[in-house]
Amino acid sequence: MLGQCDVTALVVRDWSGGEILKTPLPAGWHFQNRIERRCLGLTAAQFTAPIQYADLPSSRGEAFAGTLPGQYPALAARLLRALAAAEAPIPA
Repeated sequence: MLGQCDVTALVVRDWSGGEILKTPLPAGWHFQNRIERRCLGLTAAQFTAPIQYADLPSSRGEAFAGTLPGQYPALAARLLRALAAAEAPIPA
């Protein structure tokens, strides 16, 4: 689904720390993360061609500007549910 990079970069930043970076694309900015010197483009699969990352510095405010109302809390809640499910004991 298009339009997930900004909110994904925000949730990853808030959960794992690191930096929010951006790369210019024909359709606008693509946001990604850098955590401990490793760049993560978790939504790159939405594009048909590989992204040539520019890794320009960005901010929470800039990434939030591209999100829709309710998008951040919805993705953050999904992440928490997935993490909780992953930690749940496996039934015998």
